[in-house]
Amino acid sequence: MNRSISKRMSILTCILIAAFVLGCTPNTPAQTTTVPEATEAVEQSSTEPIRVGAIWSLTGEFSIAGVPGSQAAELAIKKINSEGGVLGREIQFVTVDAKGDQNETINAMKRLLHEENVPVVVGLEGGVYVTASAPVAQEAKVPYLISIGTSPELVEPGEYIFMTAFGDDYQAKALAAYVYNKLSAKTAVVFTDQADPYSSGLSTHFINAFKELGGQVTSQEMFNSGDVDFSAQLTRVNGLDPQPDVLMILSNPVEAPLIAKQARELGIESQFVGGDGVDSLDLINLGGSAVEGMIYSSHFFSSHITNPVAEEFVKLWQDEYSTMPSGWEALGYDTGLLVAEAIKIAGKLEPDAIRDALLSIDGFQGVTGTYTYVTSRIPSKPVVFVEVKDGERVFLEEYAP
Repeated sequence: MNRSISKRMSILTCILIAAFVLGCTPNTPAQTTTVPEATEAVEQSSTEPIRVGAIWSLTGEFSIAGVPGSQAAELAIKKINSEGGVLGREIQFVTVDAKGDQNETINAMKRLLHEENVPVVVGLEGGVYVTASAPVAQEAKVPYLISIGTSPELVEPGEYIFMTAFGDDYQAKALAAYVYNKLSAKTAVVFTDQADPYSSGLSTHFINAFKELGGQVTSQEMFNSGDVDFSAQLTRVNGLDPQPDVLMILSNPVEAPLIAKQARELGIESQFVGGDGVDSLDLINLGGSAVEGMIYSSHFFSSHITNPVAEEFVKLWQDEYSTMPSGWEALGYDTGLLVAEAIKIAGKLEPDAIRDALLSIDGFQGVTGTYTYVTSRIPSKPVVFVEVKDGERVFLEEYAP
């Protein structure tokens, strides 16, 4: 080896030794500033789907609302993902079947929060199931966006609980105003499912609102979810003199057509009026001619489109399912839009950040109306009225807040 080569090798050896020593020096300023930046970059560039928890009654009694609600929420996410997703990533629902059972609902929420570790949960349609599961989400401090439940008491567990639907206190006010002013009804009999918080709450709010307007509730007839024979209650109603102007069937869709059919069979001719709980094709399929002329309140009607979001939703739903959507589907779709918007605003998948993002929503356009959570975790939106006419559902009018 000549002297020149030997000299160059010595210099190279020194450089390598110096690099090794510097590289092994612990807690250098360069490392403490660059490592977090690298970690953050990896997180933001992740291609893994954003996992959102969802609980629906896909089987059991409430599947009549849970299945279409779930399908509509998935449809909204499908649209969002086709447009690039959120934060550069697709959204994916982790869905658990509540099975129309309180214990199953609680277990579903616990699984999503503590095993799946989702940062936000959406779904559910029955108030009795929300009442059971919402405190679990509140205790874990994970935001929970209720899709179809309408009882204003549902948000009482705390500041992590939000509703997509309007509250029953407002719905009852709209119902009372319509019955008293539009139908000129001065007397009413109210049918209440005492086993269901939705029916009990809506009935109480309606009775109070109707009385405030000057109306008289001549009887409140109680029954329980799952009942099929209403002859005792209807016999009492048939014995009233005079007959009530309206029969308020404030139940879910399973019992409503049975009550209507048995009432007509006894000769009761009062006008039937329902709340959003009867907004289902099963009302007509099961009730037949008995529900002809029945009027009910709802969240949305497909022939009454008031904004571009609703117009797009109806088209997407028809393309996917070849049917016309109802209020439950509209709320499910809005749920998908809202959770995606909250994640987008939050900019990260942390429950507190998503909760704060929901609280910042002010004037977000959905299918069923404009959402604002800065003043209340229950949105203020219009109530629409629908009538069964010639075996079809037709739009009557809108009651705006």
